Amino acid sequence: MHVFRSNTNDPAILQDQSVGEWIMPRSEITRADGSLMSRKEIKEKFALPSEPTHIVDVVPDRPVRATVSRAAGSAPENGNITNHFGEGGGQQWRIQEDVNADPEQYSDWFKNPRPLEKK
Repeated sequence: MHVFRSNTNDPAILQDQSVGEWIMPRSEITRADGSLMSRKEIKEKFALPSEPTHIVDVVPDRPVRATVSRAAGSAPENGNITNHFGEGGGQQWRIQEDVNADPEQYSDWFKNPRPLEKK
């Protein structure tokens, strides 16, 4: 999954905006009852600078290298606060290809962009 901010729900524009190098397993943004976390909860768990408005499924068409890490945040890590955007702690993967340099090349990986519900 990939979350992002957009001010439109136009499918063509959303598809162009949905490409990004940071992704997360669906389980990281799903509650025990199977529902998705709120925008605010996702922002806090991944220490994002602002609440995401949209979500997209990520399905690479070939094996891809990725670095797995936990989102750093305001929770002290080794005694240091790494940012002030949120608690952090969510598992995230960073695709080790420059998907932002040529988003069109990777747009087929990012499917079904849709708004995140306001909760």
